[in-house]
Amino acid sequence: MTVPAGGYIVGVGAPESIGVHFAGCTAGVPTVTGEGRVVGGYNRGLGETTNVGIDSDYTCAPVIDTLQSVWGCGDGPPAEYCIGVWCRQNSQCVIRNNPDIVGGWMVSILGVGVRCERDACARIDGNTIWQPSIGSSLASLGGTGLELLGANPPVNDNHIIGPSCQGGMAGPDGKGVYLMNSAARLTNNVIEQGRCPGMAVDILPGSNLGGPTLHSNTIEGGECWGTNVGVNILAGTASPPTTVLRNNIIRGIVLPCPLTFIGLWERTPEADPAIVENNAFYNAPDGLYIDEMATMLISAAEINALDAQPETTAFGNIDDDCLLDATWHLPAGSLCIDAGTSTNAPPHDFDPGGMRPVDGDGSNSDEWDIGADEFGTP
Repeated sequence: MTVPAGGYIVGVGAPESIGVHFAGCTAGVPTVTGEGRVVGGYNRGLGETTNVGIDSDYTCAPVIDTLQSVWGCGDGPPAEYCIGVWCRQNSQCVIRNNPDIVGGWMVSILGVGVRCERDACARIDGNTIWQPSIGSSLASLGGTGLELLGANPPVNDNHIIGPSCQGGMAGPDGKGVYLMNSAARLTNNVIEQGRCPGMAVDILPGSNLGGPTLHSNTIEGGECWGTNVGVNILAGTASPPTTVLRNNIIRGIVLPCPLTFIGLWERTPEADPAIVENNAFYNAPDGLYIDEMATMLISAAEINALDAQPETTAFGNIDDDCLLDATWHLPAGSLCIDAGTSTNAPPHDFDPGGMRPVDGDGSNSDEWDIGADEFGTP
């Protein structure tokens, strides 16, 4: 299926309004591509409660490839639930190179850019996924760029952005990425919390396949409103700990406004990550890391000292500013150049054609950089 330039596919229905729905697939791999737009619905007051741009059930494995726009809800009156792409149980969606996947423009209860449930989704690569705006009512459940709910796809080279709250500090939680019972591997992504109180990455570990791995991402806290967290880890059911963090930049945003930002927060005493190696924590005026729900760590040396605990392996972390430019690239002289680990490191960075590793500091040795960018690549 090709949506031509200037073309629209718009869902009309109630209580669910869906732009493209894949079900009962018996042969072939359905594909959606093109320079047009797929919209779940515009909330015309016809009884819609859930608008979904593209929806797939367990019988299908659609390829959503280089489609200009996918919106759950268009820019009409607020809708209750808006989801850009929803891949349900075991639906092996491939979602790649889409520049504009949006949950909904005006959402009163919950907005999600991409949701993968229960072993759904085969790959998520090279997309921009975001949730622009959510309401400030007490009924709101917030918004999320990407949700993996018991799903474990590789997630590479995406720009993922959490929501903006209409109510500012009174708004509900926003999340760039939510990982529940997921063993997904996320590499080379830029993940932004957005402009709601909340967290850039929220992790609820499970016990199905272990925990998630975050490797070589650039993770940014939110702007100005309320409490903001780079990586938030809840207790879950994983024992021993399973979450792995390597070569990530985890930073707050420097703005001329009051900002509460914490780099990594163990929300309960059982929420330890398994590995914290060669990450850069900075711009965190309220603490780089909260250990065991209570102990504030304010330096990389204190984070690396977690290595003495039996639950966590921690070393090579730094608290230097990586000096990223406005496009999340490292400049010459950044202390995050050649400061990463090679352990399970990706062979490329977030730029098309950008290879890793590169000798970025002139030491005549190719080493991995911290963050989504590798300095010295095209």
